Amino acid sequence: MQLLDIGLDCDDDLRTMYDLVQEVRKVLTEYNYLKMITILQEYDVRKSDLIIQRREWSIKNSKKNTYNSNDYYPKEFQENPVDYKFSSFTRKSSYYLVINAFKTDYKNFTNGKIEEINNVVKH
Repeated sequence: MQLLDIGLDCDDDLRTMYDLVQEVRKVLTEYNYLKMITILQEYDVRKSDLIIQRREWSIKNSKKNTYNSNDYYPKEFQENPVDYKFSSFTRKSSYYLVINAFKTDYKNFTNGKIEEINNVVKH
Protein backbone atom coordinates (compact mmCIF):
# COMPACT_ATOMS: atom_id res chain seq x y z
CA MET A 1 0.00 0.00 0.00
CA GLN A 2 2.86 2.35 0.76
CA LEU A 3 4.29 1.91 -2.75
CA LEU A 4 0.88 2.66 -4.23
CA ASP A 5 0.64 5.89 -2.23
CA ILE A 6 4.08 6.95 -3.45
CA GLY A 7 3.01 6.38 -7.05
CA LEU A 8 -0.31 8.17 -6.60
CA ASP A 9 1.40 11.15 -4.96
CA CYS A 10 3.33 11.74 -8.20
CA ASP A 11 0.26 12.93 -10.11
CA ASP A 12 -2.92 14.62 -8.85
CA ASP A 13 -4.96 13.42 -11.84
CA LEU A 14 -3.89 9.83 -11.23
CA ARG A 15 -4.86 10.14 -7.55
CA THR A 16 -8.26 11.61 -8.46
CA MET A 17 -9.02 8.87 -10.97
CA TYR A 18 -7.79 6.12 -8.63
CA ASP A 19 -10.07 7.44 -5.87
CA LEU A 20 -12.98 7.62 -8.33
CA VAL A 21 -12.45 4.03 -9.49
CA GLN A 22 -12.24 2.81 -5.89
CA GLU A 23 -15.41 4.67 -5.00
CA VAL A 24 -17.28 3.23 -7.99
CA ARG A 25 -16.09 -0.28 -7.13
CA LYS A 26 -17.30 0.13 -3.56
CA VAL A 27 -20.69 1.43 -4.72
CA LEU A 28 -21.05 -1.48 -7.15
CA THR A 29 -20.17 -3.98 -4.45
CA GLU A 30 -22.73 -2.46 -2.08
CA TYR A 31 -25.41 -2.12 -4.82
CA ASN A 32 -25.90 1.51 -3.77
CA TYR A 33 -27.49 3.10 -6.85
CA LEU A 34 -28.18 6.43 -5.11
CA LYS A 35 -24.48 6.90 -4.41
CA MET A 36 -23.67 5.92 -8.01
CA ILE A 37 -26.03 8.57 -9.35
CA THR A 38 -24.39 11.10 -7.02
CA ILE A 39 -20.97 10.16 -8.39
CA LEU A 40 -22.22 10.57 -11.97
CA GLN A 41 -23.79 13.94 -11.18
CA GLU A 42 -20.60 15.18 -9.49
CA TYR A 43 -18.61 14.09 -12.51
CA ASP A 44 -21.02 15.89 -14.84
CA VAL A 45 -20.43 19.09 -12.84
CA ARG A 46 -16.65 18.60 -13.06
CA LYS A 47 -16.91 18.02 -16.81
CA SER A 48 -19.06 21.14 -17.24
CA ASP A 49 -16.53 23.19 -15.27
CA LEU A 50 -13.75 21.94 -17.54
CA ILE A 51 -15.74 22.90 -20.64
CA ILE A 52 -16.36 26.39 -19.25
CA GLN A 53 -12.66 26.81 -18.38
CA ARG A 54 -11.67 25.71 -21.88
CA ARG A 55 -14.13 28.17 -23.42
CA GLU A 56 -12.84 31.03 -21.25
CA TRP A 57 -9.23 30.15 -22.10
CA SER A 58 -10.05 30.13 -25.82
CA ILE A 59 -11.74 33.53 -25.63
CA LYS A 60 -8.95 35.02 -23.52
CA ASN A 61 -6.26 33.78 -25.91
CA SER A 62 -8.22 34.62 -29.08
CA LYS A 63 -8.28 30.98 -30.11
CA LYS A 64 -11.09 29.34 -31.99
CA ASN A 65 -11.21 25.61 -31.37
CA THR A 66 -13.24 23.96 -34.08
CA TYR A 67 -11.89 20.42 -33.68
CA ASN A 68 -11.99 19.95 -29.89
CA SER A 69 -8.63 18.21 -29.71
CA ASN A 70 -7.41 17.54 -26.19
CA ASP A 71 -3.83 18.68 -26.91
CA TYR A 72 -5.13 21.96 -28.30
CA TYR A 73 -5.49 23.12 -24.69
CA PRO A 74 -2.80 23.74 -22.06
CA LYS A 75 -2.13 20.82 -19.72
CA GLU A 76 -4.37 22.11 -16.93
CA PHE A 77 -7.38 22.03 -19.28
CA GLN A 78 -6.75 18.61 -20.81
CA GLU A 79 -8.70 15.47 -19.99
CA ASN A 80 -6.70 12.38 -19.13
CA PRO A 81 -7.69 9.10 -20.86
CA VAL A 82 -9.57 7.74 -17.84
CA ASP A 83 -11.52 11.01 -17.59
CA TYR A 84 -12.39 10.71 -21.25
CA LYS A 85 -13.65 7.14 -20.87
CA PHE A 86 -15.68 8.04 -17.79
CA SER A 87 -17.24 11.01 -19.55
CA SER A 88 -18.21 8.84 -22.50
CA PHE A 89 -19.87 6.44 -20.03
CA THR A 90 -21.89 9.23 -18.45
CA ARG A 91 -22.79 10.64 -21.86
CA LYS A 92 -24.04 7.31 -23.20
CA SER A 93 -26.02 6.24 -20.17
CA SER A 94 -29.07 7.65 -18.49
CA TYR A 95 -29.61 7.51 -14.77
CA TYR A 96 -32.59 5.17 -15.06
CA LEU A 97 -30.30 2.63 -16.77
CA VAL A 98 -27.93 2.86 -13.82
CA ILE A 99 -30.81 2.27 -11.42
CA ASN A 100 -31.90 -0.79 -13.46
CA ALA A 101 -28.39 -2.23 -13.28
CA PHE A 102 -28.55 -2.11 -9.49
CA LYS A 103 -31.81 -4.04 -9.21
CA THR A 104 -31.52 -7.35 -7.42
CA ASP A 105 -32.75 -9.14 -10.55
CA TYR A 106 -29.41 -8.38 -12.16
CA LYS A 107 -27.27 -8.98 -9.08
CA ASN A 108 -25.92 -12.30 -10.33
CA PHE A 109 -25.91 -11.32 -13.99
CA THR A 110 -22.57 -11.83 -15.69
CA ASN A 111 -21.30 -11.88 -19.25
CA GLY A 112 -18.78 -14.60 -18.37
CA LYS A 113 -20.25 -17.17 -20.78
CA ILE A 114 -20.17 -14.71 -23.69
CA GLU A 115 -16.58 -13.76 -22.86
CA GLU A 116 -15.68 -17.46 -22.73
CA ILE A 117 -17.15 -17.99 -26.22
CA ASN A 118 -15.34 -14.90 -27.53
CA ASN A 119 -12.07 -16.21 -26.11
CA VAL A 120 -12.56 -19.59 -27.81
CA VAL A 121 -13.32 -17.87 -31.14
CA LYS A 122 -10.22 -15.65 -30.81
CA HIS A 123 -7.93 -18.60 -30.18
